[in-house]
Amino acid sequence: MKIIIKSPNERTIRLIFPTRLLFNSLTAKIGAAALKKYVPSDKFKIKPRDLHKIVKEINRIKRKHPGLVLVDVETSDGDIVKIKL
Repeated sequence: MKIIIKSPNERTIRLIFPTRLLFNSLTAKIGAAALKKYVPSDKFKIKPRDLHKIVKEINRIKRKHPGLVLVDVETSDGDIVKIKL
């Protein structure tokens, strides 16, 4: 996963993360536990199994469509933010 932040008058920030490090079953379990702890259960219900399915689907999409752009935003100031798988 690549996160690119460009500003007209400043340096470009590029953050590169291994997708498997961010999206795996362990992080799905940790994310589900954090959601359960900090989000009221009546507003948001998700099980670790459901997050694991989402993680598997993200990894499948990355293999099938490498370089897929998830977010491409440009502000009126000229700042650009891109997130790619």
